[in-house]
Amino acid sequence: MKRILFLVFAFLTCWVGINAQSRRAKTPVKPAHIEKKPAVNPLYQLMLPATAKVLFIDSIVVDKDSFLYYIPLSREMGEVSERKGDAIYTNEYGNRRYIAMGDSASRILYTSDKLEGKWTEPQPIEGISDAYDQPDHPFVASDGVTLYFAAKGKNSLGGYDVFMTVFNSDSSKYYKPDNLGLPFNSRFNEYMIAIDDLDSLGWLVSDRWQPAGKVCVYTFATSASRQSYEADNLPEAKLRSLADLHSIRETWQYGDVDAALRRLTATLQRNNVSEQADRMTFIINDNHTYHFTSEFKSPSARKGYAQLLEMKQMLKKEESQLASARDNFHLKRPANEVAALSSLEQKVQKLRTDIHETEKKIRNQEITALGK
Repeated sequence: MKRILFLVFAFLTCWVGINAQSRRAKTPVKPAHIEKKPAVNPLYQLMLPATAKVLFIDSIVVDKDSFLYYIPLSREMGEVSERKGDAIYTNEYGNRRYIAMGDSASRILYTSDKLEGKWTEPQPIEGISDAYDQPDHPFVASDGVTLYFAAKGKNSLGGYDVFMTVFNSDSSKYYKPDNLGLPFNSRFNEYMIAIDDLDSLGWLVSDRWQPAGKVCVYTFATSASRQSYEADNLPEAKLRSLADLHSIRETWQYGDVDAALRRLTATLQRNNVSEQADRMTFIINDNHTYHFTSEFKSPSARKGYAQLLEMKQMLKKEESQLASARDNFHLKRPANEVAALSSLEQKVQKLRTDIHETEKKIRNQEITALGK
């Protein structure tokens, strides 16, 4: 009896397999590319219903090593910079710094004050560095007490997440930082957030959906209070899409995108006036091309570049005078005018030579600084 049941079972198994193969042969289907889904993060599931309703108006993909230079922060909001691997935020008064110092093994947030023209020894910020792994890219809001930073740790959705904390003046310490949640954070890395209260704009730097070495700088509109999608009763698939920022266009129905874009345009135009002198294209070597003077690691190179700009302006003026003198020159001119023209030509040639030598000197100084 057992042998009969076994044979029946084997026959049915073969018959189902043959028929399944026959059906597949008749209707071949090209296999679709399916992205491998990560394991469900309990923290993600917990944060999903409270996803913030944020209007994202723009995005740009840039090299990870230079994303700071694509954040058009108003000078009234302070300055973000990097120096020898340290991420620095300097307030608008230029008298206080927040610094992420260290290496891949250990990194800590510090503060430093400028007293009598000199920066004090950096002091660690209590309560943050001990609880969060590799804190980086600090930014302080215009109120002077709200601190944003990126960090890893058990409270992160992915690698780096962005966190926020507020300074408690009574205890002279910061409160326990809060994860900014979705859509600001993701299962990828978020390296920085910066807020411009002057124009109600913000910038988020993330490597979500990006290849190695690239990040996306998102521009978003800020609001006075945080609102979520909880009252919208969205399908979970739609909510996940908004939380993961699959498309910034999806967020346009939740705010006045035209007004936000006008503010962004005004910000770029206003900043362009003050940053125009900084904007440049200066090749250091095959691996480094600078677009802002703040990229220089060497103070001597940065100072030299400022001198180089003055020399180039002088050259432009002298070349204009020389062109005019040549246009008005005739062979029967007096000897003194001939001498004046010759003098102008020599001055222009010397300026060109000096500019060439200065450029070489700047490159050598910067290459030395990069090698340290």
